[in-house]
Amino acid sequence: MHNTMKRILALLTIICVVFSSCTKSTDKSDILQQFISSIHPTELNVKSYADIANPMNPYDDAGVIHNEMITSIIQTRNNECDSLDFINCINKYSDFEIENLNVFRLLINSIYPKIFDAEGTYKGDLVNNLKNIPELEKATINTFFQNITNYSAVSDKISACINSEKFIIESCDYTKESKERILSCLAIYRYSTYLWDIKLGSSQDKNFRNWSNVYDVFDAIGEYLALQTDIPWDEYHIDIQDGKDVYRFAGMVSLSAAISFSFIDPVGLLFK
Repeated sequence: MHNTMKRILALLTIICVVFSSCTKSTDKSDILQQFISSIHPTELNVKSYADIANPMNPYDDAGVIHNEMITSIIQTRNNECDSLDFINCINKYSDFEIENLNVFRLLINSIYPKIFDAEGTYKGDLVNNLKNIPELEKATINTFFQNITNYSAVSDKISACINSEKFIIESCDYTKESKERILSCLAIYRYSTYLWDIKLGSSQDKNFRNWSNVYDVFDAIGEYLALQTDIPWDEYHIDIQDGKDVYRFAGMVSLSAAISFSFIDPVGLLFK
């Protein structure tokens, strides 16, 4: 009986240890402080797409799909193409049927001021006003974008992002749905950061290079834009479903930003 009691106590101890390692925090600020600590770079030599993949992230394909769409359009479009051709390229490589440029004007004129200030610094207005999204998730997304700009080197941004993803994966403080959205968002940011670094990194114009920080955030925020119920996407015949539709939409968002901000690529860097 004595040995049986010992075995029961040992089993209870193991159970307590397992569950205590995954006990949810009640203080959002504590969770966010831990998350901020995870947003730090580690040594990472980024030379190709293989170096930016994160097999630990079950939604890593979000970034892959996003970059495939952007790359396909960039390779197809040339410097002589007009706005209509750009729309046709978007339609060819996505599941949307965009008919005019009004959707892009909406993205830039209405949505941009909710994500960036006049200097291009990230602000959390859009995310803060999202509906049906847990407050912890909103705060996590905003915290990431506010802190990732501390780093300028692409390898630092990508490695810091991977460390942030590890925190989310291992955390017990987020719902399954929140984890899916956050990890998809970070995967897109990671791949987008690498892509825009290649496309804009050769520019000798510092201000032009700085736009890459806008493009990758626009990309990553694409899923949350798709969730915005007060944006009349249906008026532009954009029916955004789950999965690949959302990731392609994210690509469309950044491409429209790139076209708008660079005034159809005046220095010939984007589409060459």
